[in-house]
Amino acid sequence: MRLIRIKWGRVAATMAATLIALVALLVATISPTWAWVTTAPAGAPVNFVGTGITFTDIPTAQTISCTTFTRAGAVSVPAGTNAAYGASVANLTTASISGCTNPIIGSCTITATTTWGFALTAAPTGGVWPARFTNVKLVVSCTGCVFTMEGVINGKFDRNSASPTYQRFTPVTGPSGLVVSGSPAPSGPNCVIFDVLPGDDVEVGGYWTNTGTPI
Repeated sequence: MRLIRIKWGRVAATMAATLIALVALLVATISPTWAWVTTAPAGAPVNFVGTGITFTDIPTAQTISCTTFTRAGAVSVPAGTNAAYGASVANLTTASISGCTNPIIGSCTITATTTWGFALTAAPTGGVWPARFTNVKLVVSCTGCVFTMEGVINGKFDRNSASPTYQRFTPVTGPSGLVVSGSPAPSGPNCVIFDVLPGDDVEVGGYWTNTGTPI
């Protein structure tokens, strides 16, 4: 009798494990690949206006601050689109960037050379969604030093219409996803003073508020 109970217990355990695996496979098969549903119509204007935008080379603690940093464009998918996390839903094609300075090497010009994307990247908490700007490439030209920052800018985006920070994108603290590019590498004599090197992580400060069509 004991032998029968032991064998049955093993069979039951095997059956239970098999059932769990089958349920997991079924859920994976029938679960939607999309994560959220868009509400803004395709082509609707979006306008991310920067406030207190800064870029800090983390290893050297050198910061470039800009008085104006706006990226604008349009929603790129129709309203009601089943969007996957990480999929861009807006293209930011135009830029207005000015008043950028560093306390050591002075005035700098920052040029956005790519169309940025905007994506939600994970489920929200209280109406605030993990998000990012994608395809970011910024050429920084200061006196005697030229370098490029590229990658993404990770942060959070407030979609809670009752919130005072509604439609605000706030970058993460610490490494943002931007790095100093090695191709082309930083060039110019003042880059030695600035001590900017390929691969340096960049922290982005301040925030952007979408004053166009709510996303």
